[in-house]
Order: sequence, then C-alpha cells, then structure tokens
Amino acid sequence: MHKAQAILTTKGGMTSHAALVARGWGKCCIVGCSDIEIHADTKTFHAKNGEIIKEGDWLSLNGTKGLVYEGTLALTEIDLDKNQSYNYLMKLVDKIKQIGVRTNAETPEDAAHAKKFGAEGIG
Repeated sequence: MHKAQAILTTKGGMTSHAALVARGWGKCCIVGCSDIEIHADTKTFHAKNGEIIKEGDWLSLNGTKGLVYEGTLALTEIDLDKNQSYNYLMKLVDKIKQIGVRTNAETPEDAAHAKKFGAEGIG
C-alpha cells in the first residue's frame, strides 16, 4: 500500500483498514468496488463491462466520486489561495468556530500541507 499511488479494493467501506491507512497517507482510495473481480493468479481484474486490466496497466481513480478510469487523465493542481469560494467559506468558519483545527501529520511535508489548508497545529 505504501508504494501505491492509489488504492482500489473490492471489499470494505469508509472505515475499513485500507481506507483509513490511505486517508492517513493522503492517497486516493476506492474501497468496496463491487464492479470488479480480482484474479490474483493471473494478476488481472475483470470489470462488469468485460474489460480486463492487467498488472502494469494505467488506471486513474476519482476517490470523491468512486470512479475508475482506464488509462491516465490530465490532473490540475488547485491553488486554494486563489479559490474565492474556498477563501470565503473559510473566513465564515473562522468567525463562528468554537475550537481550533489541528491535524495528524507523519512527515514534515504532511504538516506543511495541513498548514496550507488552515490547520492551526499538529497533535
């Protein structure tokens, strides 16, 4: 799991081990994908639509929507500093929140990323 760029499983849910570990590492994870059947002996999985994906084939995952795409997709890095809707929402939250927001970070990179998203501390 640690070497994977993303994780796709046929079993599990939002609180499964794979989902929790992936979330902690900041990796995309889709769990409980019943539309595929994994064949460990041939290192393939078969999709309901008949597609066969082999070890080494490229996939792109959308963890928010639970979608799997064959091949690679162009990605866009979002600059939250320039996102007016996000900044407006965070200003509203700052006005009414009653507790500070802290994050769990395993690496300095994780801590920097969390601070960029507004975390007020690590712990």
